[in-house]
Amino acid sequence: MTKFLETGSVLDIKTSKKWLNEGDAASVLALHSVREAPRLSLRRRAIETEISKSHLQIIFKHNRILPFKPKFRHTLEEGDEAKRLDFCLEMGNRVLNDVGFHKRILFSDESTFSTNGVVSSQHCRCWNGCLAHHAVTVRKWLNSEFNEHWIGRDDPILWPPRSPDLTILDFYIWGCLKQTVYREPLENDEEQLKTRIQNAVKSLSIEEIRNSFNEFRARIEICAEKGGALFE
Repeated sequence: MTKFLETGSVLDIKTSKKWLNEGDAASVLALHSVREAPRLSLRRRAIETEISKSHLQIIFKHNRILPFKPKFRHTLEEGDEAKRLDFCLEMGNRVLNDVGFHKRILFSDESTFSTNGVVSSQHCRCWNGCLAHHAVTVRKWLNSEFNEHWIGRDDPILWPPRSPDLTILDFYIWGCLKQTVYREPLENDEEQLKTRIQNAVKSLSIEEIRNSFNEFRARIEICAEKGGALFE
């Protein structure tokens, strides 16, 4: 009754959170921290500012500051979507006729490992959209060795340009290996780097490799559904 007489309502009055104001010490410190080091993790920022993680989350939400993970990827050019669609439909038909077809594809690619390599702990992904090799001598050798059972920038099966998202090595293997190689600090030692790469490759399990091939099959299906457009 007293509450009703004083306020005209029986509902509790929401108390204002003064510490959310832009001028309060915690908010000023938190917002300044974001401006100075926008890539700092929430956990690390809480330690450096001595503000709890939950408090920081509320301050950031109030100020519409949202976390995000950048993803650097390739772009498609005119005509690429049609080629991607054709390739995915071709692969899909071959899998329908032979359920194990996609598991017998030998993917080839290259990646650079350096002794000062840095891999984002937030799994930031960079894709290489370099075109497949197209030299006449290479194509002749492939036809001779594999009797036209190969995929490339020309017949017999056209590989769509700028499509690392359809390559097992690009969308899984290289990232997995680099996370392992650079997990611990690496000295500026080329031999140590080679050893780590070899050990990382050996550590890949049959299950991981099998799953990556299944992921390839899933990706060609999704890409076909999207008409050859990017789907991530």
